[in-house]
Amino acid sequence: MASSSQLDGIIGYKSSYQPIKTDQSIVRLPNVHYTAEAPLISEYKNLRSQCIFTLAQLINDHKIAMRVTDVRIKERIIEELALYQEASTGDGKRMATQKEDIKALLGRSPDLSDTLIMRMYFVLREKLIPEGAGASQQVVDILKERFDRNTFRQSLNSAK
Repeated sequence: MASSSQLDGIIGYKSSYQPIKTDQSIVRLPNVHYTAEAPLISEYKNLRSQCIFTLAQLINDHKIAMRVTDVRIKERIIEELALYQEASTGDGKRMATQKEDIKALLGRSPDLSDTLIMRMYFVLREKLIPEGAGASQQVVDILKERFDRNTFRQSLNSAK
């Protein structure tokens, strides 16, 4: 990630990152001798899949809407979103259709649906710590620290 004061507040999105753990484990109960709180878990293969299924749930529950005046753009969004399917491999983790498969079916990159999918990152982050702006800044700081650490480790690995 580039470091510039103009980029303050920008959050890097890497779809292959592990999903955000937002759900409590139903196997390990809170207030039992081994844990005070139920640990957070995720049932998704990666962050991209988690964002796609979150978007699908919001659309199916009529909790999200978008006003599009250009009919061509509306048709492209519908065309792109209709191609996403459950593509899990049986390992217990939910996975959505790979982007390469969507590109092959469309004959182009699904840029419009990618934008909507990436927007779901903020919905997931709000589920993690919903206390408000102060908590959001705390999450931003933690995530920035993790991204910086990953970038540093990658630079060490590529230097070898």
